Amino acid sequence: MDKERVGANAEARPVKDWENKEVKGDALAHKRIFEQHKNEVAELRQRQEQYEKDLPKEPKEALRDIHRTLMDTRDIAEPYYAPRAALELISLIASSSTLSDGDDARHALYWLANQGLNGLDLIDAATARSRHIAYQFEERHEPFKA
Repeated sequence: MDKERVGANAEARPVKDWENKEVKGDALAHKRIFEQHKNEVAELRQRQEQYEKDLPKEPKEALRDIHRTLMDTRDIAEPYYAPRAALELISLIASSSTLSDGDDARHALYWLANQGLNGLDLIDAATARSRHIAYQFEERHEPFKA
């Protein structure tokens, strides 16, 4: 039997739960929701494509960019020191149990926590960008060989 005939004789069958799960629920999603999801994915893929296109391509340029990215401290004097210091001081203040509602220590705790989080955000962003730049220069997967 040829393909057309097999397809014509095959019974229509519903999508199984496991099949729907394999495609993250898209098979049984309402068409409007599925189209919205497709559009969001397309926008994200386009943004990622543009981001990767804008990454430096030449090794020397890439190294300069990595250096600039890692040295970008923005408004934090020492981003690698800030998170550790903030977390240690927060721990010390929190363990003193002398905080009251109007206490300056509560404001200091809030400020220190934000400094720590901002420092960690800078480190994460710089590390991620550096990794993305470096990925261009090495294979992520072994090419398939039969």
